[in-house]
Amino acid sequence: MSGARAAGSYLYNEGYRLCVMSSGGKPLRKTSLQSAFGDFGHIVQIETPKSNLAFVAFDDAADAKDAMRSMDGKNIDGQAVSVTKAGPKPVYRPEVNEAKPQVLMTTQTEREEVARRTSNWEDKGRPPRERSRDRERSRRSTPARRSPA
Repeated sequence: MSGARAAGSYLYNEGYRLCVMSSGGKPLRKTSLQSAFGDFGHIVQIETPKSNLAFVAFDDAADAKDAMRSMDGKNIDGQAVSVTKAGPKPVYRPEVNEAKPQVLMTTQTEREEVARRTSNWEDKGRPPRERSRDRERSRRSTPARRSPA
């Protein structure tokens, strides 16, 4: 039994995993699984990837075996469950031809360049507009607002 590294590189114990499958239509709840399996020993992790499938990981192998023998065929939340030994968690490995995700990054300079090319394309044949950069002139050309008396 070896440890694995989580996303944050914290070394944790995967435990001894059991696969729990239900035959009913109701989803398996983590709280019900904790109640049913917690009496057998320390539970490291409970996962419910699908509504009728769960993985319960024990810290001790003997506790996991006891739980598997005792709980196989029993009812949890009114549903019959099948309990078997689960293999280790699968490790995701991207396929050789699988595209790597790309991060798109643009800078202000790149955006200005695109805007310049776009505006040149749209404005062909029109005379360039004159724009003033002076804010004071543009403010003076608008009539002054009066405050209500």
